Amino acid sequence: MRAASCVIATLAMMAGAARPASAQTAVLTLSGGPVSFAAPTGADYAAGWLYNPGYPGSGLTYTLDITKGAANTTVTTTVSIRAATATLGGPAGYSKPVGDLQWARADQMAWTSLTTVNVAVESRQMQKNKLNDAWANTLLWRMRVGWLDDPPGTYTTGPTGIVVTLSLTAP
Repeated sequence: MRAASCVIATLAMMAGAARPASAQTAVLTLSGGPVSFAAPTGADYAAGWLYNPGYPGSGLTYTLDITKGAANTTVTTTVSIRAATATLGGPAGYSKPVGDLQWARADQMAWTSLTTVNVAVESRQMQKNKLNDAWANTLLWRMRVGWLDDPPGTYTTGPTGIVVTLSLTAP
């Protein structure tokens, strides 16, 4: 039997927003970060997953709010997510793949592996001070762990981060 490895991922969050021609401005606010994991226990290895602390009650919450623009102009807001690099780091000679880190929207609980390509998390139409203004959701996190897959050591994303992007488009 191997000694339990330590899987720790501390992920920085960045947010970006694109403006549509209608000059609507929306703010994407992130709270609850950073996403981090404690050292896995034998029970975590047996289950194959390590959940972020506070699961399922905590995670990374994103909130969208239109702050500028005409009240009757409808825009589609889309929140996307990706990893900044393809690995989560690891002990010398090993790099844990970023796909071992998974996210799920709290309202759906369908787990998706993180990739380096933007993946739409959620999209809604909004109107300033009316339709879906403001709205929010939470992303929950888990890390795949395995006795044979993860050599002992400390894993950290270092400069790697989770990139959360907001885009606004005309409907």
